[in-house]
Amino acid sequence: MPVWSESTMDVVYYTADVAWDNQPCVVRIDGGVIVVEYQNEGLVTYSGTELAPGHFLLHSDDEDGPASASLHITPGHLVLEGSWQVIVPGQLRRGLWKIFLQGLQAP
Repeated sequence: MPVWSESTMDVVYYTADVAWDNQPCVVRIDGGVIVVEYQNEGLVTYSGTELAPGHFLLHSDDEDGPASASLHITPGHLVLEGSWQVIVPGQLRRGLWKIFLQGLQAP
C-alpha cells in the first residue's frame, strides 16, 4: 500500500477562528481504500472508500462524536481537498481540509 508518511494538512473550521496549518499526517491509498492519520490529543484515524475515481468518503470514531469527511484528488496531482463534519452533543463542527501528499514510501 503506498504511504505518504510526511504529508501535511491545512484544516479550516466554519464555526471557529481556529485553523491548523501544516499539521503532520500520514496517508495511505490503495485499491480504493484511503486512510488518513494524525495526532490531536491522541491518534485520529479517518478511513473510507473510493466512490468514483479520485472521490473518497471517510468516517472516524476517534473524534468527540461521529465524524464523516470527503476528499477529492485530481489525477496526477498530490493534493487532496474536501470537507469534514463532527457531531458532538448539541453541536455540529464542520470545515474544510487540504492534504499535501509528501514523503512517498515504497510498498
